[in-house]
Amino acid sequence: QNLLAKKISVDVEDPVVKVSLINFRINVLGEVRNPGTIGVNRERFSILDALGAAGDLTEYAERHNVLLIREVDGKKEFHHLNLNDAALLSSPYYYLQQNDAIYVEPNKIRKDNSKYNQNNAFKLSMASAIISASSVIASLVIALTVK
Repeated sequence: QNLLAKKISVDVEDPVVKVSLINFRINVLGEVRNPGTIGVNRERFSILDALGAAGDLTEYAERHNVLLIREVDGKKEFHHLNLNDAALLSSPYYYLQQNDAIYVEPNKIRKDNSKYNQNNAFKLSMASAIISASSVIASLVIALTVK
């Protein structure tokens, strides 16, 4: 804004310059219903707006540890936000900026559930079937040999 005002002041006396962002993009990842990139077409867009646009948090979301990744002067900054804390509304990270990324961490239940996948369930059911078949065969052998 200052740079434009300085350059325009060569031709115009006391120029008034207002610069505003027409649109920008942010990314919302992790435990939200619709993760992905969100196009923002207004100047003020809060973290709550972004989470709402991403379909809200899932039941497995960690609400007290949401990570905001912001690039400032070419370096990534990481800020942990607590959605349960009213102080979030006055935080300097409440309103999002161009290319911000929000990562909603999974809670302990989701992390524990990720250890048990379909492959492990299949292995468990196969082991159970083999043990059951062995038990039936052993019972038949015992029943037929004892008189």
